[in-house]
Formats: sequence, structure tokens, C-alpha cells
Amino acid sequence: GGNGTEWDATHGSGGGGGGGNAKNVIGGAGGSYGAGGGGGDGAVAGGAGYQGIIVITYTPVVSTTIADGTNPSNATIGPGGAVTDLDAFTLAASAGTDTVTAATVTLGPTGAFNNIGQVDITNSGNTAQCTSITNPSSNSLSFTGCTIPVTTTVTAFKIRVTPKSASAMPAPPGASYATTGTVTAFTSTNAQAGTDTASATITIDNLSPADVTGASGTAGNGQVSFTWTNPSDSDYNSAVVLRSTSAVADTPVEGTIYSVGNTIGASTVACVVATPTASCTDTGVNNGTAYYYKIFTDDNFENYSTPGVVPTGSPFTPTAPAQTLTFSLGSNAINLGNLSSSSVVTGSHTMSLSTNASGGAVVTVSGSTLASGANTIAACATGCASSAGTQQFGINAVANTLPFVGASCSGTAPIAAAATNYNTTNTFRFVSGDTVVSSSGAINTTTCTISYITNISAITAAGSYSTALTYIITGNF
Repeated sequence: GGNGTEWDATHGSGGGGGGGNAKNVIGGAGGSYGAGGGGGDGAVAGGAGYQGIIVITYTPVVSTTIADGTNPSNATIGPGGAVTDLDAFTLAASAGTDTVTAATVTLGPTGAFNNIGQVDITNSGNTAQCTSITNPSSNSLSFTGCTIPVTTTVTAFKIRVTPKSASAMPAPPGASYATTGTVTAFTSTNAQAGTDTASATITIDNLSPADVTGASGTAGNGQVSFTWTNPSDSDYNSAVVLRSTSAVADTPVEGTIYSVGNTIGASTVACVVATPTASCTDTGVNNGTAYYYKIFTDDNFENYSTPGVVPTGSPFTPTAPAQTLTFSLGSNAINLGNLSSSSVVTGSHTMSLSTNASGGAVVTVSGSTLASGANTIAACATGCASSAGTQQFGINAVANTLPFVGASCSGTAPIAAAATNYNTTNTFRFVSGDTVVSSSGAINTTTCTISYITNISAITAAGSYSTALTYIITGNF
């Protein structure tokens, strides 16, 4: 034992404590298993030794651990899209139970919050576990009111995002954000451990496509036609052409699908053209009126381009072309020769006609049958086949074999054709005022052949028979 002070001598420990030098002081008690030391200066005997025990108490730390879950697949959504899973994470307690009462979710990239209307933390059954955050104003989201239960069983939870509606999104041209988000902090009774390391990437696309380029137009008869070059955006969907009788000041509404004839303010949708087509013709116009146009593009989420493109040449004034109607005969006289009761006599001539009349044209014949003074040759008023020895006079406008005469109308389509009653091979007719050739629309130059037959009987009076026929063309403009 040491020669310490009286205090030390009294409380010596270890091997037998030695008594101090102070007089009349009891020697120090022995340490564990040691005998007491001798008394001070020999006056008093040393104290008895005793057995000592050291007790250590350890209380382990209980923690709640967050970890990355099985994240959903990457996806792209647009304005007004459905709620979509962004992140999966798990929670587990090292012992007992716990409750997460608050959490922080951090989004990326910078500005991602601009396209988001709501963020939720839910369980795997999509039941909210915290108060939803709507229209976030930054990428750091502080969730409160959470009641997320934690046990020793690893349990999965989710972060879910809902994009803003088209009307609530930032104005065009907007932006597209490849959004990520994880839980970066949480509050619980237990100590916090672990990390939510990664999430899916949910692209929220509010970015306008580029405008068309090289747009131009041409006015025609009751129409205006356009061509352009489509943008190269991977999600380009269609071009929407607006028409107005003044400069187009309207723009398509984000998120809206349009059809031809829809109105937007003072403008009318003239064309909706899906990719890859890059042209259209507007027929909803009147000749003589000036029309203004502007072309917009949209993508798969109806994000519209800005500011739109005015096609070169605007305004356009459709104009009806000059009315045309042409007609001529290949010959003004047909000599049928000598008539005989034993054989038919024939003759023919051509006629040429064309028109741009939308309703086409008709050619009529007027006059009378062959006559010599008061004597006449009967006309085929109901259509007849040639029969030698019978009085007959008739015409048609087709190729015939009995007799061989005539030809069908020809030309580059569209062309005219023989009319009813004059369009049957080997059948001839003549009624003054009948239509012999006609068309239902505009035609290119058409050549038709008018064939004539004449038969007489044995009692037909001798004479020189003739007639004057008039062919008249009428256009239906």
C-alpha cells in the first residue's frame, strides 16, 4: 500500500492496502481479495479485507433503416397524365416498431417541380402515408403529417408524381424534365440509418416541338394548297393549319386535339396533317375572298409550337379560272352517195369538244330526217338495227360492225362519252333535240365520231335526199 494521505490510507484498494504514516488511523481496507494494511504508526490494527464486484450495464441503439426498393420502369408522360410511380423504398426497424412522422423528398433535375402538380408518399397499395404536396415550388419537398408504420419486417413504400394539367403548365414552349426523386431524410423515434439510393426516371414532357420550315401556299379554284418541311422532333405528331379572314392571332390550346372545321377564337382549323405528310389543301374557301393562314405543330402530348409559321404568299385569294368551252366539227358536209334498197349507205364525221365547266357539257342535235321535196325517209325514232330494203335514217356515236362505221369517243381522261340512246353498238336513232354526247364534269379535249346510216325500200320515191342538222354544245358552269 502506498504511504498516502489519511484519505488514501482509508480507501486503499488493490492488494492489501498499507496503512498511512498518520498516527491512530486505521489501516486501509484491502482491495478485492486483499487483506487490510497495518494501522498507522502501529497504534491500531489494520482493517479487514473484503471481496469487490464491478457491474457494467449496456443498452443497444434501436434504429430504423431506409433502403432502395425495386424501382418502377422509366416512362414518359405529358400534361394531364395519370399519377405515376417514381421511386420505391423500404423501411425496417432493428427491433420493435416505429413510425416515420416526416420525410424529405428531393427531385431532380433543376426545375423538375415546374411540371408537377402533386407528389405523394404511399404504401404499396397506393394509400397515402403523408399529406400530399401539391404544386411544389422547389425540388426539395418536406412531407408532414406522415404515419408511416415501421416494423422489423422490410416494408415497401413509393413516391408517386402527377403532372400538372395542360392549362396549369408553364406557357409554351415549356420544358421537358427527366424527373428523378428519392427520400433524402426522414423523422422517426428510432435513430435513422440507410439511404434511398436511386429512383426511376419519369420524363414529364411539356416541351413544344419546333415549327415547320419552308412553308408556302398557292391559291386555286375554290382552294388553297400548302407544302412545308416537318420538324425533326422525335415526338412530332401533326401540323395544324389555322385560317382567318384577317391575320391569324389565335393559337391552339395546349392539350387539345383538333379536327378540320373546329374554331379557335376568330380562326378555323383548315387542315390537320399527321406526320410524315407535309402538305394539305384547304377547300373550305370561297373564290374572291382573301384568307390568312398560320401553321402550328404538336407532339404526342398536344404540346403546340410557338409562335407558328405564316406560309409564304399569305394572304391567299382563291380565284375561279376563266370559263372555257370549245367545240368543232371535222366536216360540215356528208355525202352518202347513191341510195339502194339492197344495201345500207353510211357516212361519218368527227366532233371535238372540251370544257372546264364543273357540271360538264352536253351536245344536242336538231333538224329533220332526209327529205326530197315532200318525200321523206323514216327516222329510227326508237332505235333500230340497219336493215336493207327498209326505210331508215339514224345516227350514233360509237364503233359499229353492222355496218362497219364509226368510233368511240377518245382522248386523255377525263373525256366525254356517247349519250344514252346513242351509245349502243349497231343501234341507230334520230330524234331532233336529243343529246348525243355528254360529260358530267370538266373534260379534256375529246374526239367523238358521229355515224350515219340510210336505208330505202323498193318503193321509196326517187329524188335527191338531204337534210341540215345542227349540233349545239352547252356547258354547265
